[in-house]
Amino acid sequence: MSHGRCGGVGLACVLILCVVGARPALGQQVSSAAVQRRVEALTRAVRARQLEDGSFRDPEAANWPVGHTALAVLGLRTAGVPANDRAVRDGAAYLARTRAEGRHGVYESGLRIMALESVDSARYAAEIEATAGYLIRAQQPSGGWSYGLSGRTDNSNTQFAILGLNSAALCGVTVPEIVWRRAGEYLAVGQNRDGGWGYQHGTASYGSMTAAGVAGLFICDLWLHVQRGRCGIYTDASRVANGLNWLAENFSVAVNPRRDATYKFYYLYALERAGAILARPRFGRHDWYREGAAHLTEQAAAGGGFASGGESDFLRDCFALLFLAKVNAPLLVLKAQWTGDWQPYRYDVRFLVNHVGRLLGQTLDWQIVPLDAPLDELMRAPILYLSGRGAGAWSEQETGRLKEYVEAGGFVLVEAAGGDAAFDRSVRAMMAQCFPEERLVRLPTDHPVYSSHFDIPPEQRPPLEAAMGPCWISVLYAPEGLSCEWDVADFEHVNSRMGVNVVAYVTGLQTLEGKLAEPVYYAPSAQPPQERGGAFTLGQVVHAGNWQPHKVAWRRVLEEVNAKAGLTVYSRPLPIRVDVESPFEAQVLYLTGVDELRLGPEARRALKLYLERGGFLFAEAACGSRRFDESFRALVRQVFPGQDLAELPLGHPLYEGGEPLPRVEYSIGAREQSPDLQRPMLEFLELNGRAALVYSRFDLSSAIDGHPCHRCPSILQPSAGRLALKIILYGLAS
Repeated sequence: MSHGRCGGVGLACVLILCVVGARPALGQQVSSAAVQRRVEALTRAVRARQLEDGSFRDPEAANWPVGHTALAVLGLRTAGVPANDRAVRDGAAYLARTRAEGRHGVYESGLRIMALESVDSARYAAEIEATAGYLIRAQQPSGGWSYGLSGRTDNSNTQFAILGLNSAALCGVTVPEIVWRRAGEYLAVGQNRDGGWGYQHGTASYGSMTAAGVAGLFICDLWLHVQRGRCGIYTDASRVANGLNWLAENFSVAVNPRRDATYKFYYLYALERAGAILARPRFGRHDWYREGAAHLTEQAAAGGGFASGGESDFLRDCFALLFLAKVNAPLLVLKAQWTGDWQPYRYDVRFLVNHVGRLLGQTLDWQIVPLDAPLDELMRAPILYLSGRGAGAWSEQETGRLKEYVEAGGFVLVEAAGGDAAFDRSVRAMMAQCFPEERLVRLPTDHPVYSSHFDIPPEQRPPLEAAMGPCWISVLYAPEGLSCEWDVADFEHVNSRMGVNVVAYVTGLQTLEGKLAEPVYYAPSAQPPQERGGAFTLGQVVHAGNWQPHKVAWRRVLEEVNAKAGLTVYSRPLPIRVDVESPFEAQVLYLTGVDELRLGPEARRALKLYLERGGFLFAEAACGSRRFDESFRALVRQVFPGQDLAELPLGHPLYEGGEPLPRVEYSIGAREQSPDLQRPMLEFLELNGRAALVYSRFDLSSAIDGHPCHRCPSILQPSAGRLALKIILYGLAS
C-alpha cells in the first residue's frame, strides 16, 4: 500500500431507481438554531468524558477505549470543533499511540481511521495506513468482517470496516480492488428478498443493518469505479434501489425499524450515512434529516430522556452528535433531476463537493433535487448543477422554475456531458426560451472564474459561455463538459480545477449556512395599481454609462423600507432623465453605473439645483468600477467647485438609524485592496449643514440583487442590505 496527498474522492451518489411517490411536503419543522443548541449541548456532554491521558471512556463499557475515543473525536470534529482544540488534539494523540487490534479490533480500527482522517490525515498518514492494513488482513474469504482477524462475519462489523477503508482511501491509501469487489459481493449475497439486510446472512431485515448495507454497497461500487478510471461506466444499482425502497417503506426516526428501541441511535447514525452518501434528501415521503433533527431536539427539550436498548448514555450522545452535526452541514451544490438523461455521470458532484470540502477543511454536502422542486428547495444551495446528454425535453414547469430560480438570484452551472451536440442544441434553445433578453457569450480567457482559486494557464482554460450581468454570472455553460474527470476523482486534471474555481467564484469560499437555515431570496410581491399616489419615490438617474446594471436590487430595498419603516414607498425606482425631467419628482435620487459617467450641462445644473434645494442623492460604483468612480468624482468637482467628497464619520446620524452595523462584510476583491476593512466606508458632500450626497465606491447592489461579486470591490450581505436601508431612510428623513 502507499499513501500520498489526500485526494478529494467522496462517497457515491445513487441513481434514482427506486420508486418514490408524489413529492412530499417538508418534514417536521426544526430550526438551524435549535439544532445548533443541541449540538453544543452534546459537544459539552462528550467533552466531559475525556480522561487525563486523552482517551474518552464510557463508564458503562470501559473495555473499548480506542473505539470510544475515536467515536468522540469524530463527533467533535463533525460538530466543527477545531483540530487544534485540546480535547481533539489529545484524543487524536491517544489514538495515534494506541493500537486497535484486540477483541473489538474491526470496530475500533474503522473508527480510528475515520477519526484520525478527520483531524489531520497528513500528520497521521502512517497510522491510517497501518490500520487500513489490519482491516485488509481481517477481511474473511466471504468478503465480510468479524470482530477481529477471524470469526463469524456480520453486517455491523462489515459496515465499520468499509467506512474505515473508505476514509483511508480518501487519504491516498491503496485499498486493493479485490477488497472492494469481495466486500460488495458479500453484501449483495446477504441482501434479503424484501430488499433489506439483517445482522448476519439469513436473518430478518431491520433498519440499522439495511442502512448499513445500502451505504456499504455504494462505497464498494464507488471505489471499483475509481480504480477502473472510466467515467460513465457503472455497475447495476438495482440492489441499492431495493434497499432504498425498504428504508422508505419502513421509515422511522423514533425507533430502529423492526427492532423497536434497540440500538436506535446506532440506527440514526447508519441512516445519516446512507442519506448523505446517496445524497438523498428523502427516503420515500420522509425528509429524513428534518424529521430526525426535530425528533432529537424535541426529545431533548422535553427532558432529554432517550430510550434505546443496548446503548449507553455516551454512545447515544456520540451518535446523536454525529447525526445532528452532519444533518446541518451546508449544501454547496444541488444536482438537478429533469425529464431526460440528467445523470450521465453518477459520481461527479459528490466527488467535487467532497474535494472542495477537504480543500477548505469544512464539511459540505450536496443533494439531488427535481428541477421543478419548490423555489425554497432550490435556493438552499448557492449552485444548481444541470448536466445532460441527448436532446433535452424539459417540461414547461421545469423551464419555468429555472427562470424563476435565476430571477431570484440563483446561479446555474450547465454542462453538455462529453460535449454532447444534441444536448448543446437543447441548452441553447432552452436559454432562448427562458431568457429571451439574454444570450450566452464566450467568456474571455482573462475572466476571474479562470483564476478564482487555481490560476489555470491560458492555453489550458476550457471554453465557457455565460449569461452575464455587468459583474456577475447567472448561468455558466460548459459546452465541452467538465465533469468526466470529477466522476473518476482525477483532481489534477484542468477540468477538476475548473470545477473548484467555479465554486470559488460563486461563493467566494465564504462559510455557508447550515442546510436547515431558511433560504433568503427575493420574491417580488404584487404591485398595487394605486401605490403611486402619495408614495415616497426613489428616482434613478438615466445616463449613457450603463445606468441600470442592477434591475432588482433597489426593488428589494424599497420593499424593506415599506416593511420595516412603515413608510409608503413606490416599489420601483422611477427612471428620470434629469436634463429633461424634473428630479423633484423623487424624494431621493439614485445614481450608479459601470462605465464612464457623462452628464451634459443641463443635467449637471438640474442636479445642483436639486441638491441645493433639499434633495438627496445616493451614488455607488456598480461592480466597484474604477471608470465610474473616477468620472463621478470629477462630476462632483465640476458641479461643486472647491468642494470634495469626504469620509462619512462614524456616529453620523445616517449610521445610527435602523439595525446596528457592528461589522461590515467586504468581498475578497475589497479586502485585497484594503485588508483591514471592517467598518462602513461611505463618503459624502455637505450642503447647508446636511449630507446632501452620499457615495459608495464599493458595490452594494450586486449582493442585494442576489449575485454577490466576490472579486469586485464590494460589500456582501447582510451588510449591503442594512447599509442601503440606512441610506434610503436617511435620505427620506432629510
